[in-house]
Amino acid sequence: MKSTRILVLQELLVTYMNNLIGYPLALALVMLLSDLTPPIRTSLTLWILCGIMFPVLYIARCKAKRFLSFIMIHLAVLCAFGLLALGGSNIPLPLFQTLSNSVNRFAVFTMAVVFVIYSIRLKMQEVTESNVIPMPLAVGVFAVTLFLQHYLGNTAWDSYYIIPMIVVLALYFIYSYLIEYTKFLVVNASSTGVLPEREIFYSGLGLAIIYSVLTAFILLLTSQYAWLKGILRMLRQVVYTILSFIFSLFPKSDSELPEIVMEETYSGSEGMVPTEAGEPALIWQILEVIAVIGIIIALSYLVWKGLCKLIAHIKYVMSKNGKTWNHEYTGVSDVREKCQETGKTKKHHNSRDIFHFPDARERIRRIYKKRTSACKPVRRLQLYTAKEMEQEMNASPFAEIYEKARYSTEECTGKDVKRMKEMCRYEQPISFIR
Repeated sequence: MKSTRILVLQELLVTYMNNLIGYPLALALVMLLSDLTPPIRTSLTLWILCGIMFPVLYIARCKAKRFLSFIMIHLAVLCAFGLLALGGSNIPLPLFQTLSNSVNRFAVFTMAVVFVIYSIRLKMQEVTESNVIPMPLAVGVFAVTLFLQHYLGNTAWDSYYIIPMIVVLALYFIYSYLIEYTKFLVVNASSTGVLPEREIFYSGLGLAIIYSVLTAFILLLTSQYAWLKGILRMLRQVVYTILSFIFSLFPKSDSELPEIVMEETYSGSEGMVPTEAGEPALIWQILEVIAVIGIIIALSYLVWKGLCKLIAHIKYVMSKNGKTWNHEYTGVSDVREKCQETGKTKKHHNSRDIFHFPDARERIRRIYKKRTSACKPVRRLQLYTAKEMEQEMNASPFAEIYEKARYSTEECTGKDVKRMKEMCRYEQPISFIR
């Protein structure tokens, strides 16, 4: 399959995942403003159909050559959503009757505004592909909004939180496979041998779809309490019948055991543990404790990181005109800098790194990594040397200063660091897409 088609498929998956992640926020907004307007649930089908308009923004980012035409397309999308929000309730279909609620109209139009602003921001950064919201954050959005809904006393909309979350997870599995396949295409193009790309793609895609659908089906079944409650009741009756037959084989004593009465003792919310009147369900009490503990841990982590940054800044200020650290080099290696995309790799810190102040040599190498990590797409960085970077940036001393810091035993000075910063500060963002 061609790489351009894969990029288009990735963009469609990312668009719909981000669209579905915004749906629980609309439901939470309806519940929070229920005192102002009657709480009418936002239609999930209407929300998904509105997402059809957002790939138009991707086409505009790729095909629009002039900025005026690009802006006009985005304004047309906003006008379409504005007309839908204002007059959609007049359409004689049950799907559009939820737009009679002013909160639902505001949610639909706000979603369009967010997508349009994000698309313009990507165009200003000279990037066409959008990024998916991280899955931990997405699951957190669904969990927090569901917790808020139960806190406000509404338990009838649980399925409209759970089903979109399962769909997002299933789509993310397929999206992850496409990302890994694009990496394979880059490696296959740069290798001497050629592997059958088409066969590998369709075989792997079939397995990814089967795994995603099976996982979504299992999650969907386990999330529905009604049918699961019936199955558990049936299993309980079977176990009771078997135990009654086993005990009937033994000789009966004078004092017979009282008969166990199988009856329902709770008719509240499905899947919830019964509690006293006026108290929330036990699971929500447990989730409240977990949320408080998580907030305390997050605040402690932020305080710790802030102290680390403060100590590092103090060391930097105090050692600005001090001596540099000595480095011993056993030999020259052609191992290139591991310039990877920011936020994708796990950093390993030692306890002594907090009090370590980088010298001029290390600062030059950090500037080089930061500069090259900003390039798109990052997956081709390992194919370029410092000289090729210099040609792309059109900055002649760039490679010379870096090679002096990377391979030479000569001492680097603060003047070299300053020159490196100036070159990387005023150059435009470079791209390796030919």
